[in-house]
Amino acid sequence: MKTIRCVLLVCGITVISAVTLGVIIGVIIDQLSPDVVNGGWSSWGYGELSVCSVTCGVGSRIRYQIRTCSNPTPQNGGKDCGIGNTRISIVSCNRHIKCPVVNGGWSSWGYDQLGVCSVTCGVGSQRRYRIRTCTNPGPKNGGKDCGTRNKRISTVSCNTNIKCPVVKGGWSSWGYGQLGVCSVSCGVGSRRRYQIRTCTNPAPQNGGKDCGTRNKRISTVSCITNITCPESVFGPGLIAVLSVSGVFVIFLVVAAVIFFRLRRRIGKMKSDINERPVSESPNVNDVTRPESAESIAENLYETASLRSPEHFYEELPETQMMLPINAPVGASAPLWYEELLSAQSNDQAA
Repeated sequence: MKTIRCVLLVCGITVISAVTLGVIIGVIIDQLSPDVVNGGWSSWGYGELSVCSVTCGVGSRIRYQIRTCSNPTPQNGGKDCGIGNTRISIVSCNRHIKCPVVNGGWSSWGYDQLGVCSVTCGVGSQRRYRIRTCTNPGPKNGGKDCGTRNKRISTVSCNTNIKCPVVKGGWSSWGYGQLGVCSVSCGVGSRRRYQIRTCTNPAPQNGGKDCGTRNKRISTVSCITNITCPESVFGPGLIAVLSVSGVFVIFLVVAAVIFFRLRRRIGKMKSDINERPVSESPNVNDVTRPESAESIAENLYETASLRSPEHFYEELPETQMMLPINAPVGASAPLWYEELLSAQSNDQAA
């Protein structure tokens, strides 16, 4: 056991001695060898300036700058600075000359995009979108801009080179159209309804027939005013009775007028017959006796109803105006006529 402890102690002392010796040797070597120095960049130099971008006013120019790896220079195997030794920057420049004002001007219209053709067969149209810029010239030194009208849309034709089929026109459904005024101011009434349809279902195309001219229709529909009508003073039954009574009264008035006018005419005819003179020398051979009193009265009544009183006596047959053989001398025609009627009545009574 003691032998093992001795061996370990000896080994530890040996290791410590070796490490210490290596450190001492390294320090001696560093003291004897030169220092390694890495390179470093110097400050940027002003370098060269390009020409000013304008001939008047304030413009810009390019500035080229260079630096070197000399702060410090790499020594004893030190690292170099690298490749970033140049720099380009833009700085302003002033010509101290006032520039003239230049207003902007439009460029020519460019040929931009074309829209889709409006048809799939035959000849149609498509939109053409064109753009221009305010660069002819561009506005400078406070000059006015061209504005906002830099776009234009036009329509050009397009041909699909495909023959279209013939399509006949068809009527669309009837539209609701316009309603007229209600026929009543209260209760339920009616009004007219004006409807229109168009030849668009489908529309005639490629030479197809049109629908015609029957595109309008007028119908009658009911209308409700939502207002209750006031009750009438006269009921339906009373109105019917009054209507019938009015018609009856009118009939009576007309009948009375006809009766009195006819009675007046007959009276006037009798008066004219009584006042007319009888012929003083009648021709007895030419006198024809009437068949009977009833026949004479019937003839006179028919003549009176068909002729006016003024012309009744003038158109009376001459044979009826003459006196009979047994007529008294100097008797007038009306007296004879009355006596004849009286005799006939007596004969019939006997």
